[in-house]
Amino acid sequence: MAHVEDNRISLWKKDFILLCFFSLFSFTVTQIVNSTTSLFVDALGGSATYSGFMMFSYTAAALIFRILCGKWIDRRGCRVFVLFGAISMAVSIACYNFFPFLPALGAWRFLQGVSFSLISTAAGVAVANTLHPSLLGKGISVFSLAHSCATTIGPYLGLALILGDRFDAVYWTASGISLVSAALAMNCSFRANPQTARLQQIARPAPEETARPARGAGIRGLPGAYLEKSAVRPAVIQLIVCVSVSSIVFFLPLFAVGKAHADAGLFFVVASFAMIASRLLVVRIIDSVSVAAILTPCMLGGAACMLAVAFVENKAVFLAAACLYGCLHGTCQPTLNTVVMNAAPIRRRGVAMATFFLFVDTGMGAGALLWGRLIDLFGFTAVYCLAAALLLLNTPLLLLLRTGRSREAEL
Repeated sequence: MAHVEDNRISLWKKDFILLCFFSLFSFTVTQIVNSTTSLFVDALGGSATYSGFMMFSYTAAALIFRILCGKWIDRRGCRVFVLFGAISMAVSIACYNFFPFLPALGAWRFLQGVSFSLISTAAGVAVANTLHPSLLGKGISVFSLAHSCATTIGPYLGLALILGDRFDAVYWTASGISLVSAALAMNCSFRANPQTARLQQIARPAPEETARPARGAGIRGLPGAYLEKSAVRPAVIQLIVCVSVSSIVFFLPLFAVGKAHADAGLFFVVASFAMIASRLLVVRIIDSVSVAAILTPCMLGGAACMLAVAFVENKAVFLAAACLYGCLHGTCQPTLNTVVMNAAPIRRRGVAMATFFLFVDTGMGAGALLWGRLIDLFGFTAVYCLAAALLLLNTPLLLLLRTGRSREAEL
């Protein structure tokens, strides 16, 4: 039963702050590895297609465990999964230095996918639970700032640490940061907000949810037990965005090699400031403006970013594209994540978060595999044109969403 002792409505509680820093460090680690894997594979003699396969291995693990961990979190709480995820992430990254061989990389990426699915799902649910219901949108947006910062700090730090192809420094640093994140999690109480705890007590599972399933009903009941239907629409939109932006996340460093105007590290730094600015804006407007009004300009700007990267060989335009990328990447996920948490029944928040990130993982993995192969076949220009087209096609789907809390979410 959740600890209930503080009735003050405040965003900046100890657990919330610790979880924000935990997210910053753990996502920084993920971004360090994601941004350097294609270069590491290239240094070991692999192709862009093989780099895409590495990300697919990562995603396959995340998909498998994402389906399961939402249910586990709803039953057993967040602490054990956060700690296990952070420690296993540190171990899997350290193995890059112990076994730096192409065949082994798939195994380490698989373990990282397992770790990331546990970390991101459990930390997201923990933050939603520690917040007062009236602060849910604002709190998730602030929490997501950590992810925004990590999306830039990680690639910049990873690329900066590669001095003369010294990848060992990159992965020892990333492994150490992951252990620091585990230490932060150990100091977090993971207590639910009193109001949220009361809602959790009221929203006890329906009898049919706890009853033993009939023989032969397991497969038929799997989607309802492990996937939350209210999360599917925003998750589909995020999936398409992830497929598109994976062309930047995983392959921009490779694209920038040999191009005088394209500094991948500086791109990610500029993008981080744009992400932070866009997240701060979302905090102010998310409860009063429709999802379509927030995200449509970001989708259009993201498409313009992809086209600028593909065709314009000018440093100023390249950095302007970074701003547009930052606004898209910094606004889309927290906005849609808030939609998911608002719409889901409170007793199924773990399943809803897992459903959302299941689609995120699918988008990133499918994008890495798809773009890696297309880069080898057709080059970067075709890839970034297709990535722009996906964002434009995604825009009409935003009209299907709304930010208001559903009646079901209170039950």
